[in-house]
Amino acid sequence: LDSVRADRLSCYGDAQADTPALEALVAAGVRFSHATSESTWTLPVAATLATGLTPREHRMEISRRLPESVPTLASLLRGAGYATFGASNNPFMGPGTRLDAGYDTFLTPRRQGPVKELLRRKLRGPLGFGDGGGAALVRDFRQWVRSAPAPWIGRPPSVGGKP
Repeated sequence: LDSVRADRLSCYGDAQADTPALEALVAAGVRFSHATSESTWTLPVAATLATGLTPREHRMEISRRLPESVPTLASLLRGAGYATFGASNNPFMGPGTRLDAGYDTFLTPRRQGPVKELLRRKLRGPLGFGDGGGAALVRDFRQWVRSAPAPWIGRPPSVGGKP
C-alpha cells in the first residue's frame, strides 16, 4: 500500500472510507498512530522496505537502481531457504530498479501482464475498491503459506479472528 493518506482510511477516523479488509487486518495487528517515512516518494521508500537501509545508505534517490552489492530482504530469506513471492504494478518495484531481487517469483506488468488480471484469474473473483476480493486473496495467501516449502515460520496469524 503506497501513497495513501492516513486521514482517508477508516482505521484512522474517516467515517466515509470503505476499507473492511484493512479494518480486519488492523483489528488483528498493530496500527501506528505516529509513523514517519524515509522519503517523500516511492522509490527510496520501497528500497528502504526491501533492504532495511536508509536512503543515504542505499542511494536510490540518486542512482534509481539498487547496487548488486546490496542484498534485499527477499534475497536473504531466499538464501536461508525460504520461499519468496512478490507482485507489483509499480514500475519502481521491478527489474529496472533491482527491487525484485531475491524473489522465487515476482510478477510485474511487463513480465506477466497486469498483476490485477493475474490475481483476478487466480482468485476467480473481482478485485477493486472496498474488499473486492481481499478476503479471497488472504485465503489464497494463507494456503500458499501452509504449502510453501520449509522453512516457514509457523502458521500465519489470523485476520479478523479467523485462522
